[in-house]
Amino acid sequence: MKFTIITHAEHKLKQDYIYAYEPYVKEMNLWLKFVDEVEIVAPVSTKEISKIDTRYKCHSERSEGSVTKKAEMLNQVKHDGMVVALPCNDEIKCHSECNEESVNRNIRCKSINLNKIPSFNITSTKNSLNALFKIPSILWEIYKAMQGADHIHLRCPGNIGLLGCLVQVLFPSKPKTVKYAGNWDPKSKQPLSYKFQKWIVSNTFLSKNCKVLVYGNWPNQSKNIIPFFTASYSEKEIEEVEIKTLRHCGSNCHSVLDTESLESEQQISNRVGNDEFGRHSVLNTVSLGSDDEMLKQVQHDESERYTQLDKTARHPRLDLGSHELEQKKQISNRVGNDEKKNLDKSVTERSRSEIYGTLNPIKFLFVGGFTKGKQPLLSVKVVHELFKKSYKVTLEMYGDGLEKNYVENYIKEHNLEKIIKLHGNQPKGIVKEAYQQAHFLVFISKSEGWPKVVAEAMFWGCVPISSNVSCVSSMLGDGERGSIVNPAIEEIVEEITSYFKSPTVYQQKAKKAMDWSRTYTLEKFEREIGKLLKSFP
Repeated sequence: MKFTIITHAEHKLKQDYIYAYEPYVKEMNLWLKFVDEVEIVAPVSTKEISKIDTRYKCHSERSEGSVTKKAEMLNQVKHDGMVVALPCNDEIKCHSECNEESVNRNIRCKSINLNKIPSFNITSTKNSLNALFKIPSILWEIYKAMQGADHIHLRCPGNIGLLGCLVQVLFPSKPKTVKYAGNWDPKSKQPLSYKFQKWIVSNTFLSKNCKVLVYGNWPNQSKNIIPFFTASYSEKEIEEVEIKTLRHCGSNCHSVLDTESLESEQQISNRVGNDEFGRHSVLNTVSLGSDDEMLKQVQHDESERYTQLDKTARHPRLDLGSHELEQKKQISNRVGNDEKKNLDKSVTERSRSEIYGTLNPIKFLFVGGFTKGKQPLLSVKVVHELFKKSYKVTLEMYGDGLEKNYVENYIKEHNLEKIIKLHGNQPKGIVKEAYQQAHFLVFISKSEGWPKVVAEAMFWGCVPISSNVSCVSSMLGDGERGSIVNPAIEEIVEEITSYFKSPTVYQQKAKKAMDWSRTYTLEKFEREIGKLLKSFP
């Protein structure tokens, strides 16, 4: 089968191999396991290979007949703007031809042809005029590629995908699949070009013998629309993970200790010797847990500090030793209500500071492009707000984009360099470790298809805090496996702090999220792709 891919994804060439954005290539490598020859019609970039790029791989297949002849394994050929690359099996590195070992293993290499076309956009008048000159030649290249294809595969939405949608109408008898990686929600606000692509591919008269893979199960769809999914991790990567706890994660102990183990207000008051004063002291503010020896010591030390305060005109001695405590009214008369508040605040901050230095932080994560649509600055502001409320928090951010400067400026302006770190684009392994260590993913995107970062976070028990776009609500089980929030800082902060008060709920959701995500593996994805391709006559 000759499999022709029409995509807007930028491709790169290096040492006879073809590279592109890793999540896209990783998926396409699964499709290529079921075909013999591939032609890719896509723009080609001269930029350097980045950390988030990976190459197409030649997957091995057992030949049903005799051993594949070496003569069938051609060297790389370049002609008429076409690059023909024949990379060998993953484990066998070669560029010009497959080596003897691959022949002995009955491995048949597949050719991957890259047909270069220019990219274009219509974001300005100048770009629109340039596009008018490029589009005719692009349409011609797409037509020629489809003419020689056994199966046509369109990647939408995108400018090149839009042109592909138009040309495929001319090939009604050829099998076609469309992977619509955007938001298929009929009620969502989308660009006119996206809506047009959705209309064409879902019209069974214009798009004959075509199956459209979409994210989410939506009502009132045409018969060629198939709910689908994607995956990031293999079954081999599944490992036992201890569900993270929030017991020792914050500077305010009342926010992170199991509420079932907290001491009552009366117990705290008895320990300092006065019910009324205890309600207003730092000991009540911090709400120490009876089952934590370290926190007990802090509580004891705070009581001792009161006995050591010097008598001054503004801050008279508060004797917590053997003498009886003064009543609240007497304290107010001696130092004044404002002075007492300042005193309590001063002692409280000392207590928080001491605990802050000994407890583990609540770890937040952002993974994605630094674009307006992903709203990375909103995640920063949420963590900043928690920090202002004296919670011990950190935020690790992975990704790059035009919004990065705004994020950097905000961090510097508010002196958040110690708690918010920008890592840029990083390989999958590094991001995987970040998922494993984080408590929450804060990802408030404006538009998504199947947000892989949400599913990846869930895979490692990292609870997602996300916006209600596309199929996210379904992924999170309507709140059973994470939280759906509006893009409002106050609402997001309130939702997060609700977990601190109920850490058991946090652990339950983390476990459910992990169990659900681990059912969508690369192996399952590959099986479903195979079934889909075999379903065509």
